[in-house]
Amino acid sequence: PMTTVAFSYVAIIIVYVMGFFCTVGRILILMGASGGLLQYDNSNPRHVKDKVSLDDERKALAERFDGAQANTWETVPIFATAVIAANITGLPQDSLDILCIVYCVLRLFYILAYVSGVKALSYVRTICFSTNFWICMYMFGYAAANSPRYTDL
Repeated sequence: PMTTVAFSYVAIIIVYVMGFFCTVGRILILMGASGGLLQYDNSNPRHVKDKVSLDDERKALAERFDGAQANTWETVPIFATAVIAANITGLPQDSLDILCIVYCVLRLFYILAYVSGVKALSYVRTICFSTNFWICMYMFGYAAANSPRYTDL
C-alpha cells in the first residue's frame, strides 16, 4: 500500500527553506562586494557587511534579505507547533493542507515584498504576516476545541 505524506508537514520544511534562501541572497550580495567566495569571511558572517564596501542600495538589499530571513525563522516555531497540534487533534487533512498552502504562498509574498524595498508593498507584507498569524491561531483554536480533556480520560 502507498502512503502519502500530509502536505502540512512538508509545509513546515518549505517555510524553513524559504528562510534559508533569504540567507543565500544576503550571502551572494556580500560575496559580490567582498570579491567572491575566497574573500568572504564565513567565520564572522554577521559582520561582513560592516567590513565590505557596499553602496547604499546593495547594503539596504542585504539588510532586507537579513530581515526577511530572521522574520521567517522567527515564525517557523509557531507555524510548526500549530500544524502539529492541528494534525494531532484531527483537523481534516484537506482543510489543513489548504491552510498550509495559503500560509506558504503568503510567506513567499511576504519575503518578496520585504526584499523588494518598495514602500507600497510594505502593506502587502503586513497583510501577509497578519493573515498567517490568524491561520496559526485558527489551527491552535481547532486544537484547543478538539483536544482530549482530563475528564475525558
